[in-house]
Amino acid sequence: MQKITARREFSFLWLSKSKRKVIVAARGCGKTYAVCQYILEKLLKSEKSNFRVAFFSATLEQAKKTVEPIMRELLADFPKIYKFNTNEGIYRFYLGEGDVRELLLLSYEKEDRNRGIHPQMIVLDECASMPASMFGNIILPMLTGSDGEMIAIGTPQGHNKFHELFQLGANPDYPEWESYMIKASDCEVFSSEYLWQQRNNLTSAEYAQEYECDFNANVLLGSVYGEFIDRFVLAHKNIHDTYTWDPNKQVYISWDLGWSDATALWFFQKHNGIINFIDYYENSGKDMTFYADYIGKKPYSYKTMILPHDGAHGNVRGASVVETLNSFGYRCEVLPRRSEQEGIEEARKLLMTCRFDRSTCSEALQKLKTFKFKIDRKTGLKTNETVHDESSHCADAFRYAAMSRDIWIQPNFSNKIVIRADYSVLN
Repeated sequence: MQKITARREFSFLWLSKSKRKVIVAARGCGKTYAVCQYILEKLLKSEKSNFRVAFFSATLEQAKKTVEPIMRELLADFPKIYKFNTNEGIYRFYLGEGDVRELLLLSYEKEDRNRGIHPQMIVLDECASMPASMFGNIILPMLTGSDGEMIAIGTPQGHNKFHELFQLGANPDYPEWESYMIKASDCEVFSSEYLWQQRNNLTSAEYAQEYECDFNANVLLGSVYGEFIDRFVLAHKNIHDTYTWDPNKQVYISWDLGWSDATALWFFQKHNGIINFIDYYENSGKDMTFYADYIGKKPYSYKTMILPHDGAHGNVRGASVVETLNSFGYRCEVLPRRSEQEGIEEARKLLMTCRFDRSTCSEALQKLKTFKFKIDRKTGLKTNETVHDESSHCADAFRYAAMSRDIWIQPNFSNKIVIRADYSVLN
């Protein structure tokens, strides 16, 4: 079989010696086709017998729809060297006695099913759809001991795991990684007329993401708080190293409680009626005694623990969250149940005036900015329902801070009724 020739834009696949490649490319530029060409040459030309490649996509059906037509075209002249089992999603290439090579089509769904596979190459197609935890828990262990190669490909969808992997390739501290970006404006496959048409059909943010590979464009697409963070926090420079912990003032913590996922904590203080967020913490898989012990090791003096409505009901070793925190000496306030939309409006108001410590809250503020409304696929319009993802725990804890205004606000007058000593109930 002769060497497969790919377009100029993807020639680096054959030239690079790196075992970790990240390819960010414009929608429709042919990145998956080029990678399939590269996979096929590796499968058929490798000196290693029983060579295996694992090709991941968002779902198994998507993997099949993506790979099958490409393989059918590339292998049209070689129908006898392979068989495709559509039920298993496995291509088998018979290159000699005892040498059966495989291309496994897999998905990001039910990730635990992929444990125990150790291919020589892994391709992460539409990598932005991959759960962040899957990379460390599943993908890297699959490559352990095999000296395997990994290629992550896709189009940006904000600051997620794909973005993190792309940054590794651009960081000189990680020489084993390489990152490549192919924008539509640099790719010969698109005519100027086609790109002009797409610019008119899409919003500027959508076009920047899909065709110019802008990781930042997605941040404001459906963002719940993005505009407020840009207009008030960033534009007014309300994130700064000076908005840090004041040891003379007590600290509030607003909690988002994660029973089966992450628990998030925003630490804040009140300065002349303005809220300064001084710290943020998030973890998962820990019970409430862990978090109570964690905050106790901080140098802060605490005023109140602000908990969502379920804080009085969730049981931790037979005690509610409130009871557990009370046993550590913390005062708690449980918020009444209110709609998410009401809380979002309160949080937007808070963003107009609050301030953030840059050293401790920058990453959390980025999560807050990426918190999104769901987009209706038919209309392309955002709905009132929010997306539950890695940013939602941070956003929920911030929302509870905003909803607790009655707890931390400084009253301008006393609402106590003073009864005079000479007052008579009979006269």
